Amino acid sequence: MTQSVDQTVLIVQSASPLSAPWAAMRRGFQLTGQTLKLMIGVGDYDVYVKHMQEHHPDAKLMDYKEWYRNRVDARYGASKDGAMKRCPC
Repeated sequence: MTQSVDQTVLIVQSASPLSAPWAAMRRGFQLTGQTLKLMIGVGDYDVYVKHMQEHHPDAKLMDYKEWYRNRVDARYGASKDGAMKRCPC
């Protein structure tokens, strides 16, 4: 009998009423950050990795530095020598 009472107390304590609002707020911040990155033309590396793993498992995965350079070049139109065609400001 004591064991089931202890288990019930643990379940009640782990289901804190404050955990749901904090999780929702954290998710809201993540989505806001993702939206702001997309607005300036950068994107989200984690979304890229997930997409590549799901849809192109045999393709080479760029590391973050390569991916970021690729996104900046695509956004600002860098030429082969690395010079920007458009001013980022």
